[in-house]
Formats: sequence, C-alpha cells, structure tokens
Amino acid sequence: MKKIAFVMVLLFSLNAFAQEADSAEKKQIVVPTVQEQNAAIADSIKYYQEQVDRYTASGTIKVSRGRKLMLAGGIAMALGLGSFAYSLADGNLSGDGMFFLAGYTTALGGLGVFTAGFITWYIGSSRMDSADEYQQKLNRIKERDSKISLQLVPSFDVQSKSLGGTLALNF
Repeated sequence: MKKIAFVMVLLFSLNAFAQEADSAEKKQIVVPTVQEQNAAIADSIKYYQEQVDRYTASGTIKVSRGRKLMLAGGIAMALGLGSFAYSLADGNLSGDGMFFLAGYTTALGGLGVFTAGFITWYIGSSRMDSADEYQQKLNRIKERDSKISLQLVPSFDVQSKSLGGTLALNF
C-alpha cells in the first residue's frame, strides 16, 4: 500500500512538472520597439523632472519658513526669559510688576513657535533630500538614454562570396 501511494505521489509530481514546462513554452516574449522605448524614456524623464521641481519648490519654501519661525521663537524665548528673570530679581510678583506671568507666557509661546519652526524646517529639508534623490534618478535615466544606440555593421565574406550585415542595439 505504501508503494502504491509513493508511486502515485511520484507520478503526480512528474505530471505537475510536465504541465509547468508546457505552459512556459507557450509564453511569448514581447520586445518593445525603439519608438516604444524612447516614449517610455521620455515619460520617465518628464515624471522625474516634475517630481524634482515639485519637491524643490516645496522644500525651499518650508526651509525658509522654518528658519523664520525658529528665529521668531528664539527671540520670543529670549524676551520672555529676560522678563521672567527681571521679575524674579525684582521680587515684585504682583501689581504693576507682572513681568513674571508675561515673561513665563512669552517664553512658552516662543518655545512653541521655535518647535513649530524646527519641524517645518525638518520637513522642508527632507523634501529637498527627496528632490536630490529624484534628480539622481533623472540623471541615471538621461545617462542610460544617451547610451542606447542602433548600429548596423556590414559584413563581407570573400571566400564564400556572400554579403550580410549585423543590426545591434547597444545599451
């Protein structure tokens, strides 16, 4: 009984491999024409150039805004901490000398603005990095595009009195 089961498993596995080979033989390889390759390369160049432009513009704006916010937040923190220190040194925490609360609030607000500026700057710099990556991909595509060429080489065989040629796509 075990031998019959073994033989059946063996036959089924051989049948599966035979069917897999048959289906592989029926596949056709489609080679794109030179015009289709050029169109695909042109589409890729257009796409990557749009990405570079988009990320560069967005990144530049965000980096600039982030730096301005960090500067404003730093100034506000400095003023707030100065007012806070003045109120502690004066010892007058009530009445007309409410520099304590004003300084504390200004310093916390400045810290919030500085943090928002840092986050905005970081996002902008990461977008600039993405623009650099897309630019490198674009350069590779342009380099690859310039390396593709079609070459026709004639061949003459004097002994057998035959003419021929070789058509080659170099990339």
